[in-house]
Amino acid sequence: MKKIIICLGLVLFFVACKDVKTQSTQNKIINASGIKIVPRDIELVFRYPARLKSIQQSDIYARVEGILMEQNFKEGSFVEQGDVLFRIDPSRYRARVDQLRADVSTAEANLQKASRDFKRTAKLYKQKVITVDVYDVSEFNYKTAKAKLENANAALKYALIDLDYTEVRASISGKVGARKYDVGNLVGNGNNNVLTTITQLSPIYADFAIPNKDLHFFVANDISAIKVRYVLNDGTIYDQVGSIDFLDSVLDQNTSSMHARAIVQNDSYMLTPNEFVELRLEGIMRKNAIAIPQEALMQDGQGSFVYTFVPQTNNNKQGIVKKAYVQTGKIVGSWILINSGLESAEYVIVTNLLRLRPNASITFQELQLKKAK
Repeated sequence: MKKIIICLGLVLFFVACKDVKTQSTQNKIINASGIKIVPRDIELVFRYPARLKSIQQSDIYARVEGILMEQNFKEGSFVEQGDVLFRIDPSRYRARVDQLRADVSTAEANLQKASRDFKRTAKLYKQKVITVDVYDVSEFNYKTAKAKLENANAALKYALIDLDYTEVRASISGKVGARKYDVGNLVGNGNNNVLTTITQLSPIYADFAIPNKDLHFFVANDISAIKVRYVLNDGTIYDQVGSIDFLDSVLDQNTSSMHARAIVQNDSYMLTPNEFVELRLEGIMRKNAIAIPQEALMQDGQGSFVYTFVPQTNNNKQGIVKKAYVQTGKIVGSWILINSGLESAEYVIVTNLLRLRPNASITFQELQLKKAK
């Protein structure tokens, strides 16, 4: 009986000790630290996939019929606007020009004679020496000779254009493609008279799409001030900075995104049409933004939330924990924008989060605010 009483006493002692320990743990104040919410302007960076596109591509045509005599370029090389790429046999076109020059000379001589005759006739008509019929015939001959000279000059001009077309020149500067015809072939006599194609490589376009959720950032900023950097497939950044060249006015109904286009100089020809790159758009500002470190954000069944610190009266180091549900926005480096749920001057806790519960008492230390980037 005495042993039973002793055992019962020991049990009650250990239970009492456990209760004291539990009560001590519950009363212990947790140390935590965090930041004070200060709205500020934050520079955002947007990344989008893009496809490069030539700013201009020109087919080079045979505009007159003839035998292809010369090819004056190397396929795949770069040519300048005005360079002679091909020569078509000019023999018959030169002969036609010579013939029409002779016609012009004849028409000039006839006009000179008709002009002299008309001047004499007009003088005699004023003196009433000749009849009006003779005057009318002389005037008609003069005007006919003048019209024939104009017609001959027009025909000569047309023939000179055809002769000039026997030299097929580059219409733009760029990279010339493969030839479609060999020297010695008859060209210019069918529906498909394309001899080759020139692709302009500098500057160069980049087509991309801006998702609907990002559009308001662009609307609120001057797009001409946005810097566009090109990240190549190997991860290197192209050394030239581009700009936004075009922004559509309507959303694509299938993708709910807006078509946009950037442009950049490509004098080194490092960028190639149809190549896929990543565009990094810099210089877009979010005014008076609220941002918190990503580690402060937590999740439960109701959504995203943070723990905030509410100081006690006249004491900014002692206080209690509150739970605040938030709507998040764009991630900026190690920070995340908060669209709603937090206000200026609130304190957000970033440490000891797993030990915190709403209304728990804590000792709070404010951390120095770092720049979100």
